[in-house]
Amino acid sequence: MSGGGDELQHKLVTWTKTLAICTGLLFLASVVSSYFVWGQYRALNDQLQDTREQLRASVLLQNINEIISVGKEGKVQAYLLSPVFYNSGGTRTAHFNAWVSVKYF
Repeated sequence: MSGGGDELQHKLVTWTKTLAICTGLLFLASVVSSYFVWGQYRALNDQLQDTREQLRASVLLQNINEIISVGKEGKVQAYLLSPVFYNSGGTRTAHFNAWVSVKYF
């Protein structure tokens, strides 16, 4: 009977070793996946910071430059309006100029 007990004990030891190896592999897979989850968490926080900066934008009309084009007969040929905007927020587009061309015939 002791021979059967040794065989059972050997199977139990083998099963315990197999279970320990599988547990170690699961732990390693968990560490690797946690690293990728942490990377996505960091990227999400960076995007959140950018979004908050974008929401703090405060765009003001600073000035309107106008140019009047006069023809040979002294008549107005075109108006060129160039609004100048100022962004006092924390966004990347701190200053920008726009232009509008209006022409009458």
